[in-house]
Formats: sequence, C-alpha cells, structure tokens
Amino acid sequence: MSEQSIELAFAPTWQEARAAMAALGRRARPRPVWKPLAFLLGVVALVGLGIWLWPGWFGRWLTLPTLFAFVAGIYVMLGVVIWKGRWQWRHLGARWEAHQARLGIWRMGFGRAGYHIRTEVSEVRAGWDIVSEVMSLPGGTGLLVGTAILTVPDAALPEGLTPEAFRARLEAWRAA
Repeated sequence: MSEQSIELAFAPTWQEARAAMAALGRRARPRPVWKPLAFLLGVVALVGLGIWLWPGWFGRWLTLPTLFAFVAGIYVMLGVVIWKGRWQWRHLGARWEAHQARLGIWRMGFGRAGYHIRTEVSEVRAGWDIVSEVMSLPGGTGLLVGTAILTVPDAALPEGLTPEAFRARLEAWRAA
C-alpha cells in the first residue's frame, strides 16, 4: 500500500451484503406514521357512523362469527406476507452466494483517479464522479454508486489503516 493507492483483496459475504441493504433501507426517508393511522381512524369512524345510523342492517351482517372470520383472515394474510418475505430473502441470499462463488475473490484498488474492481470474470474501472457517497456500515465501508452499494469489509483493510482513515481518504479523493 502506498500513499497514492490502496489495494485490497477479499471475498464478500451475504451477511455483509444484507447489512449494507439494511443500512440503505434505514437511510431512506421514513414514511409518516400518521397517514396509515389517520386512514384507519377514518375507516373506524365511518363504520361507527354506519352502526349508529343503521343498527339493524349492521346487526344483521356483522355477527360475532363474521367478525372472528375477518380477524382470523387478517392474521392469516399477515402470516403469508411474513412467510413470503422470509422466503424471498432466503432465495435472494442463495442466488447472491451462487453469483459470488462464480466471481471469486474481489481485488479492489482505490486511488486519486477512482477505483477498480477485478474478479475472476469481470473488471470494472470508474472515476470518483460516479460515487455519490462514502458511508460507514456495520463492519465496513460502503460506496454508494447509483442505486448499488459497494461494500468493503473492515477486515479487508491493510494493517495499520483504520476504517475511519480509509473513509477519510476515500472522501478526500472523491471531493478532489
């Protein structure tokens, strides 16, 4: 490693990639909580108004078994959504790991002109103008490139280079 460049070699893991995706998700602008609550309050108010204005009609259609079936259906639906989400994460992880096995070891280099990534099947060179942000991730550093994030694990850094110093140097090169 010279002052002009930083060279690394590592094999990314699914855990690092998933942590990077989660970090990006947390950075996204959070949705306002009051909107769904206001919608739910509106629905409850309309149902309450309907029960107050037409109690006979609602009493005929809204019985205890109907209410129980409705609540049970909501729980079943939520269970299916949770199961489907977990299945998709497992499926994505398996596909990611199969793809990573084809790529092999990543050899990354960083310098004043930009960065390069070399694997067994590809090579990428890019300037710093494509990197929109250098960010700290749990256990590593992320380079935000468009909608993708390149992760560099802290364990891959050369001896004597702290993650903070690494990010500072990348930011200096990006800002130049």
